[in-house]
Amino acid sequence: MVSYDISSLFTNTHVHQTTNILTEIIFQPQDMFHEFNKKLFTYFRKITASDVLFSSYKTLYVQIKGLGMGIPFTPTPANIFLCYIKELMFGRCPDDINYAFVL
Repeated sequence: MVSYDISSLFTNTHVHQTTNILTEIIFQPQDMFHEFNKKLFTYFRKITASDVLFSSYKTLYVQIKGLGMGIPFTPTPANIFLCYIKELMFGRCPDDINYAFVL
């Protein structure tokens, strides 16, 4: 049995890779999603997830790596990234090998 643990999930999630994964999932069956085309959706998604500003002790910081903590939309991309990693790790396992992956 093997156990995996994610340390600092939000700050270690790759924003651009997750955006690309999400875009491919959404636009695989269609060309438009809620009036957005693929290019515009990717552009807005990267804007909302990149260069997040936060303050601590009256000092303003720019988060340059990972997803921002405390932002309402960050759990979903973090879970998408984890599911992608899970598929890379276990997607080619034979059917007779049992594994449990709990988010």
